[in-house]
Amino acid sequence: MVLLLGALAVAGAAYYLLSKPSPARPATPMSVRVVHDRPGGARIGAGATISEPEAILRLRRSLNLPPECIAILSHGFHGGGYDLTAVNRCEGTRLGRWRVDGKSGAVSRPRPGAKTPRS
Repeated sequence: MVLLLGALAVAGAAYYLLSKPSPARPATPMSVRVVHDRPGGARIGAGATISEPEAILRLRRSLNLPPECIAILSHGFHGGGYDLTAVNRCEGTRLGRWRVDGKSGAVSRPRPGAKTPRS
């Protein structure tokens, strides 16, 4: 009888330990990638001296946030500059629209009311 109770206790403990869910791992943001070696090379707008990936890197550096928290969406090259939208992935907030000049690489906010793609 004692042997039977001991076996039941061991079986119950084994079941409890094996069925317990493993502790959840904290979510880590995905690594940041900028594609420089795309087949055909990086896109450079007409009259620009910097490419789209270089413009994205300049905006990323100007935001002073941890790199894993920044996501940048490109809207292409228009009117001499790259139109970009930045998002803070860590807080889930939009950082707004930005423009990187294709010649100088200067980062700025578009003027209010300025015509930008998809606005």
